[in-house]
Amino acid sequence: MLTKLQEYENRKADLIATTGHQEPQYVPVMLDVISWPIAYQKKKTADLIKDADLMVRTFTKTLREIYCDCITSAGIPYPLVALNILGGKGYFISEDEVTIQHTQNCTMEAEEYGELIRDTKNFILNILPKRKFSNLNGSDNENYAVLKNAIMAFSKHMEAAGKLSAALQNELGVVAVCGGRTKAACDTMFDRIRGFRETIFDMKRKPDELLTALEHVFEVYGNPGLEKLRENGSTVPFPFTACHAVPFIRKSDFEKFWWPTYKKVVDPIIAEGGRIFMKSEGRCGHILDVLKDCPKSSFILQLDMEDDPYKVYEKIGDHATIACGITTNQLKCLSKQECLDIAKKAIDTFAPGGGFIFTTDKPLISENDVNPENLFAVYQFAHEYGKY
Repeated sequence: MLTKLQEYENRKADLIATTGHQEPQYVPVMLDVISWPIAYQKKKTADLIKDADLMVRTFTKTLREIYCDCITSAGIPYPLVALNILGGKGYFISEDEVTIQHTQNCTMEAEEYGELIRDTKNFILNILPKRKFSNLNGSDNENYAVLKNAIMAFSKHMEAAGKLSAALQNELGVVAVCGGRTKAACDTMFDRIRGFRETIFDMKRKPDELLTALEHVFEVYGNPGLEKLRENGSTVPFPFTACHAVPFIRKSDFEKFWWPTYKKVVDPIIAEGGRIFMKSEGRCGHILDVLKDCPKSSFILQLDMEDDPYKVYEKIGDHATIACGITTNQLKCLSKQECLDIAKKAIDTFAPGGGFIFTTDKPLISENDVNPENLFAVYQFAHEYGKY
């Protein structure tokens, strides 16, 4: 009988094989969750934030009930206590006491592009935080106290995340798929600087200023995914990209504003043997053509339900790994046998030759996202049927 460490290494080897378009021992079965385990175990996010051991028990108990080789991420994704100390309003726990919501906000005005471009680092580090965090607008001593307390809270958050990561590996043999964040400068503008709506407007009314700003933002934020790849000394976990802007912009805007600085991020990762995990988070059609221009086996693309996986597979299946198999809507609404049939068709089609990870189209967040009975049955079947 294999130890959990041996299981972990075997699963990691399968991920490396399939993302290199070689056949692994088994099709990797990936669980994509955020707060669903909290809801499934009838817990509250606020309680898990205060108690790292409770968080570890909640997630590991769920993962003991469902078969999975790997997981996108686990735990509380945002340092809510630290953000609250700073006076941030961007994230909050929903009325269901489980899910976490994100509010869009614009912290930079359109007329401030010149200031952002002149001294990007100062604008990002010294000006934006005071707008995002209301408790950083006091005296120097008051700001110091706030920062000190926030750093302590953030350290506890990271310590809890470390405990859960260790438990996943050592107790369950489950591989964490997503490593250092690999972010397009355009998504940084969307998420942190101008906001969703304003960045879309700027593509039309201030395109030259936006393009210049994107180059400066790229330089300031650097390449955490490359740094993490070097730190890990392994292909897995993969540098990770969430394509926030891509589903909402035209192909011409994608090629002009999103792809150029992103390519500067991923090229050195690929050159050092890294493979990038991309969550499409919506229709990903813009991405398919440019991925074919990159070296084979450089990308893993998790498909959203808005894309037909069979059409995507025909287009890039021999060039990039696709992560798909069944949608959360199917797991919620269809019968168990219908779900098993869908999983079988996916494995029959996508598994030969490698380049396939079985998973859902979206992360599981709230209690009613799926029928647990269907989820457990499909994941067990995918593992057993996915043996090469």
